[in-house]
Amino acid sequence: MRGSKLSQNYIPQKIIQTKPFITVSAKGISNGLSDTFNDGADFGPDTLLNATSPSQYGPPFSNTSGIQEAIDYVSGLGGGKVYLKRGTYTVNTTIVVPSNIELAGEGRFVTVIEPSPTFAPIAYLSSINRNTLIYISNSSTTNVAVQNTSIHDLEINIPLSEMSNISGIYSNTQWQYVEIYNMYMINASCWNENMGPDSHNVAIRNFITINSDGSVIFYLNGTATGYTYHDILVENIFNYINQPVTDDRVAIIGNSPGLNGTSNYNQVHNIIVRNIFVYVSPSVTSGTVNGVKIDTGINTLITDILIDGVTYYGNASGGVSGNPVVAYINLSYGQYDRLIIRNIFALDTNGIYLQHAAGNIPGYNTSWTLIEGVEMYNVQGDAGIAIVTTTVPQAFDYILIKDFIIALGSATNSTNGTPVGVMLAGEAAGQGAYRVDVKDGMVINGYAAISNNVYNGGGFQSPPFSYTYVNVEDVHAQSTYTWWSMANAPGTSLVRIKPTLDNIPSVSTPTVPASGSALQNTNPYTVEVYLSGGSATKVQVTRGGTTYTVWSSSTASAIPPLTIRLDPGDSITLTYTTAPTWTWVPA
Repeated sequence: MRGSKLSQNYIPQKIIQTKPFITVSAKGISNGLSDTFNDGADFGPDTLLNATSPSQYGPPFSNTSGIQEAIDYVSGLGGGKVYLKRGTYTVNTTIVVPSNIELAGEGRFVTVIEPSPTFAPIAYLSSINRNTLIYISNSSTTNVAVQNTSIHDLEINIPLSEMSNISGIYSNTQWQYVEIYNMYMINASCWNENMGPDSHNVAIRNFITINSDGSVIFYLNGTATGYTYHDILVENIFNYINQPVTDDRVAIIGNSPGLNGTSNYNQVHNIIVRNIFVYVSPSVTSGTVNGVKIDTGINTLITDILIDGVTYYGNASGGVSGNPVVAYINLSYGQYDRLIIRNIFALDTNGIYLQHAAGNIPGYNTSWTLIEGVEMYNVQGDAGIAIVTTTVPQAFDYILIKDFIIALGSATNSTNGTPVGVMLAGEAAGQGAYRVDVKDGMVINGYAAISNNVYNGGGFQSPPFSYTYVNVEDVHAQSTYTWWSMANAPGTSLVRIKPTLDNIPSVSTPTVPASGSALQNTNPYTVEVYLSGGSATKVQVTRGGTTYTVWSSSTASAIPPLTIRLDPGDSITLTYTTAPTWTWVPA
């Protein structure tokens, strides 16, 4: 990851009326709306609409006027801090927060903003069918880029009945140096559905969210290619869900509509998502809840992604679907590279799902993924970790999966080969990755610990998906139907499985076949064949559709002691007049 100070903020703190900030009261200032006459705040619910100074009072007597007039007043002076004193602010319309403004509460449990029963959005948002309490934009009449803006230490409380109608914080424009933190979001989301080109240095952190259709959602949209987005941080997001919701808890989605197939693309780099906690109550029986989603969308290359620390207590058995981590790739025009997923704990949910591609972006054939430190129990669905490729292998295409425990919860289906611990699959035959290493893990229950010939969704693929080099080391399998479901595909150079010492399977030595007849290693693991004696002229091994002669003699003679390695799917052919002897053992 390239180093950067994602939380840095450059809001100018101007000295206003000998104070470093303007204060807003949830009660009144100059009349009976306040429990205390003139409580010392500069603005409040009795601030005159369109006031130009802190001393103008009058109708409409609403909290909306107090907050918005304070923001407008400070913005007119070039920017600064607007401080909301403790209390509940019931607003009638959207609060617009422009550039160079710090909107701060006294604490996320004591400064509360909520909609009134007659709440209506500003006219511009209504015209685009959007509704939100806080709108981040440099204009109240259109979407204008925002810089150097901060919102923090507030509670946003939206009635459950309005959760699908009113957002907490919304934007549809470019963000640069925008920071939102220490927020308590009740039935409220934070999303930017059109984060414009060249957005950067965005930090969202320390959120407690109750329900909401999505917690933090960013659509990185561009109407032209060639732009860069960078340095996006989302961290310390606690999600408690006790009502049916839809959408993802944290999602970053690239999208450049209408640009399919062009040689240019938008690039997003330096994304950090960490310490995401999701709890789905057992009382919830429907809905979709993904923990973290990265989606390349259209014509977008996303690189340098760290997803570190996702804890997910789900309710998949109760009817709620979702994954702790999911990554999607537009099948023709998207790609990610240098993706790290680590420190994942999940219970009663689906597994990790990744679409994987290399070469979707013209001239960019590298795709590198690391998954490590994964614990998942009672995993629902077809796989604990599912890698589903959308392209053929590329030379700089690498996946490493290590340090994992996966306990599968779905019933074993030996007919379609599910569920499996680590699934190496593709969207179609011939697709795969160049190199995959799977190390130091345990898979409990299910059909197999690892497969390269099972579809996501179930069903066997023959020939197997084209993962060019697969290396499996020290992966334990406990109570699985079979150890591995692995085989060589045409063009595959090597599938190597090294069982752990306490999990070496037993092998039955087959009868030597008739001279000239091939015998295939149908075991789901590699074996060694100790071969000698007899009277023979040739020993051949067929791997990936190609036949190799490993020993031959111009006249029939005894075969010297040979050790021949047969990977799953390999076959051996002996040409002889007197059969030799052999023994098969696990490699």
